Amino acid sequence: MAGSEAADLLGCRSRHTLRRMLRRLGMPRLPLIESWLLVLVWLCEWEREGITICAGAMRDLVDPAYRYRLVRRVTDRPWRTIRWVRLDGCLRLFAIDIRPEG
Repeated sequence: MAGSEAADLLGCRSRHTLRRMLRRLGMPRLPLIESWLLVLVWLCEWEREGITICAGAMRDLVDPAYRYRLVRRVTDRPWRTIRWVRLDGCLRLFAIDIRPEG
């Protein structure tokens, strides 16, 4: 999702207004939040429907390596560990990572 689309959904006048609001709240930038949400969606697909990260990537016409790298970059853990931690554990990691600074 583009920054301007997210800004519209959140009632901000522009992506710049959204960026300033996130910074003022001590939140990470939108691309990091978006990356975390992708990882959480893939984990939900795995837990609820048994869709592997590779099968989901092929379904979406994306290189599976992209997904594996994104999981590692965002969570600092490989996919096999994130699968083992499950959604509850990953949500805790997400909450720690996006916690406002202060």
